[in-house]
Amino acid sequence: MPDTEAGLDVIAGRLGRSRKSKENDPPEAGFKETERAAWKAMRILIDPTHHPDGQKVIIERDANVGKCFTALTALIKAINRRQDNPYEIIVEVISEAADFWGFVAEHKTITSVTFEYVAPNMFGIHDDIDADVRDAKAVENSNKVQLRLENREGLNVDTPRIRKSVEYTSRGTGKTKAVAKDRARFNSEDHVKTEHLPDEDGELSWNDLAKRVIRRIFDV
Repeated sequence: MPDTEAGLDVIAGRLGRSRKSKENDPPEAGFKETERAAWKAMRILIDPTHHPDGQKVIIERDANVGKCFTALTALIKAINRRQDNPYEIIVEVISEAADFWGFVAEHKTITSVTFEYVAPNMFGIHDDIDADVRDAKAVENSNKVQLRLENREGLNVDTPRIRKSVEYTSRGTGKTKAVAKDRARFNSEDHVKTEHLPDEDGELSWNDLAKRVIRRIFDV
């Protein structure tokens, strides 16, 4: 349902799953226990307008339906399997970059850091990473490029390359993984950015709701 006058062309819908629900028949039926199929759905909002770092998807969190990102990736995989789909959709979470640095501070010695960049959206990191990813897309037609840094005795993670990569992938253009010497692990997919909206936001239009969430996540 596009709403161009409000500043976003929001596509709105619901993503749901069926669950079996145990209920009772009415008194005249003796409150007989019965099992029915019921559906639970969560709202999904897509901002399809152009952004340098890709389009945005907002999903309502509802544990009765399932994990947001898991449900979304299942939908995307189903779409990508369609033979009449001319494009491949790639989706990554918008994560909390600060959580990575919290992991580093807590576990001190980091032995491995892996970055996975989404190739089509990598025009913005003005260093060797940008050039390598552009070459991989142009020459090898790669959709994703991975960089792995490893040292069993510990990496120096306070570098411009790592700081820039953590910040960039946190905006939904890739993912970050790390392993510490004490075997603790970090995965940016487990640190999705979320916003808690008050109940009255349920009265907002789809478009106003999307704008409010996007503003809060990106501090604009």
